[in-house]
Amino acid sequence: MPVRLFVVAGEASGDRHLGGLLDALERRLGPLEVRGLGGESLRRRGVKPLADPGDLDVLGFTAVLGRLPFFRRLLNRCLDEIRTFAPQAVILVDYPGFNLRLARRVRRLGVPVLYYIAPQVWAWRRDRRPGIARAVDRLLVVFPFEEPLFRAAGISTAFVGHPLLDAPPADPPRVDLRRRLGVTEGDSLLAVLPGSRAQEVGAILPPLVAGTEALRGEGVRVAVSRTPRLGRKPYEAATERGCALWEGSAAALVAGADAALVASGTATLETGLRGTPLAVVYRTGWLNWHLARLLVRIRTVGLVNIAAGGTRVPELLQGDLTPEAVERIARRLLFDATERREQSDYLAGLSDRLGGSGAVERAADEVAAFLEEARDPAL
Repeated sequence: MPVRLFVVAGEASGDRHLGGLLDALERRLGPLEVRGLGGESLRRRGVKPLADPGDLDVLGFTAVLGRLPFFRRLLNRCLDEIRTFAPQAVILVDYPGFNLRLARRVRRLGVPVLYYIAPQVWAWRRDRRPGIARAVDRLLVVFPFEEPLFRAAGISTAFVGHPLLDAPPADPPRVDLRRRLGVTEGDSLLAVLPGSRAQEVGAILPPLVAGTEALRGEGVRVAVSRTPRLGRKPYEAATERGCALWEGSAAALVAGADAALVASGTATLETGLRGTPLAVVYRTGWLNWHLARLLVRIRTVGLVNIAAGGTRVPELLQGDLTPEAVERIARRLLFDATERREQSDYLAGLSDRLGGSGAVERAADEVAAFLEEARDPAL
């Protein structure tokens, strides 16, 4: 009989990691019967997600408040599906706002809950670990400092490493990528990654375009990474002002660039792992920002800095994200030899700090062992 799993991955990055985990589990356990929320990880298994992935992609406190009725209905739909499907376990990936609420309800049904890529409780002022302890049977974490943190709260936790280090996609040759973008010999390429949501792109891209205008007149080619599902409209102002539009892999773009300006999120970590000098940038609505500052206690928001254990990668956030600051930082990243050398040294040990390759296989080992033990508690 196939192993039955109910899964939830509410964001594109989480769906990629879920897909890798399910592939690795199939190699260990044989066929899986999967239902839940996700994107390509479910569709390529012939499973229709319980909601369109685009409907789950909500950013900021105010946007979430406006969608509360939708998420309440979706939560109840997931619970109904779990009661009918009777999975052997529920696997939740990141997406804590929804997943922790679901986990608490699932535990009351007596179904084991495994959580992959833990909620970032170390960033919040209030200790949320007791709530996680009540909701989760097994926690798989991707940063080494998280394991003792969660274990101290009585949560069964394993550090498996970060899945970004597993089987990175093959990049086009650097010379081919630069030629496609019109970068001539002796010129520089600056990658701009303004986020994956329309709300992010609308807030972040304009100061990046304005701040790099002088550089574009000095032989620097500026390439903006486009998220395919957003279409071209959010990027029209950038292309009209001389920026190139890159429609391939964002990771390939930063690998071929001399420096990068990257919206806060997983992409900063991907860029750092490529060794490309970067700055973290972010801007959101006034209310969202002030609510976040009330709730968050960490000094740095860039995952690349958090993973490296420092603050060496510059961050331009909210009111600091001005065209003048963008130009100043971009010049440093492209032309300041000391800045480039120090960032290179800072980023060099990032892979080792994240556990090296094999994260997905380690995560699958943990899930398979948990399922085996759940079948036979005497083991």
